[in-house]
Amino acid sequence: MAYWLSSKDARKYLDISGTTLKNWKDTGKIRVKIFSPKKIMYDVESLNLTRDNKRVVVYIRIWNKGDKDEFLKKETFAIKEYLISHGIIVDDLFYDLVDSPDERKEGFENLVQSILEEDVKVVYLFSKESISFQGFDIFETFCKKLSIDIEILDKSINLLNDDEQIDLLRNIDTNLEEYKSYFSGKFKEAFQELHMKIKEITES
Repeated sequence: MAYWLSSKDARKYLDISGTTLKNWKDTGKIRVKIFSPKKIMYDVESLNLTRDNKRVVVYIRIWNKGDKDEFLKKETFAIKEYLISHGIIVDDLFYDLVDSPDERKEGFENLVQSILEEDVKVVYLFSKESISFQGFDIFETFCKKLSIDIEILDKSINLLNDDEQIDLLRNIDTNLEEYKSYFSGKFKEAFQELHMKIKEITES
């Protein structure tokens, strides 16, 4: 049964952004009625998203960052938004907030257990570094043995806007300054080049 809503109400009902809703409209994943360029109705019951009997899972690791909870929210939202906008439903999300490489990673352990027990189709990672503590190559081989795909999303998703990236570069530069007295020779030259490049980007 059709359930027609305006753009604003459809975004709220489906908990998605305007970009995702437009993507669904343009790719035919949702039925629409166009009365005018500014008046479009969406049938939220007509969604044609990708789902089969195999599960889609995401693993996120946040390590050694100031506000790990906030960064986890940002990364989780960005990944889910990207996948949903491409018609992919996330069945499970596993994550770890760790302070050291040796810390137990319960989220990763649960991910592996889920892979062994369930019919997982694909594992999405933000980057290969998400599981660098176990070795990405080992994990990739493990998944291939079970015919499970791994998708890396860091080249498709921007977690930070331009202002946030500039602030992060400035913080990195400030932290580097604390160690400049330890550099000499070619290492000092490399440090100075990096410092000048960051300055050029942040002040442009």
